Amino acid sequence: MAIEIDPKDSAAYYNRANAKYELNDYQGAISDFTKAIAINPQNASAYSKRGTTKELIDDLQGACSDWRKASSLADKDAAGWIKEQCQ
Repeated sequence: MAIEIDPKDSAAYYNRANAKYELNDYQGAISDFTKAIAINPQNASAYSKRGTTKELIDDLQGACSDWRKASSLADKDAAGWIKEQCQ
């Protein structure tokens, strides 16, 4: 409902993406994380979680790209994932 009321609500897309992630709807989650990022490009959590979701669908290159962006936005967890998974 929040998205229907305000389609520019980044948090609503982020929250819906997390729900889709929990339901193993990874493509749907990536789509909503992408919408959240388009609305708020400074959302480090959206980049980080989208990266984690991409990792689950074997898109490690995409995951590393998202984690690098999240890290540049001060997401501390993303820096560790980059060190562990990205070359």
